[in-house]
Amino acid sequence: GVEGETLSCGTGILAITSMLKNIDKLEGEILFHTPGGTLKSQISNNQISYGGAVILVYTAILDSQYLHAP
Repeated sequence: GVEGETLSCGTGILAITSMLKNIDKLEGEILFHTPGGTLKSQISNNQISYGGAVILVYTAILDSQYLHAP
């Protein structure tokens, strides 16, 4: 699991957009203002897409010994 708050969750944005599409029969652009930044979803021709800025927040080096399952 995630340790701490997720500042901008794409899965959540798509779930909310899908719900709005099905309940309200929305079409067009929806903006979501999250602590991590603004995300935009789009409903068009019964399809959902989304996007926003991509910001690197963490890098790591993984020792190869952890890549193999016991």
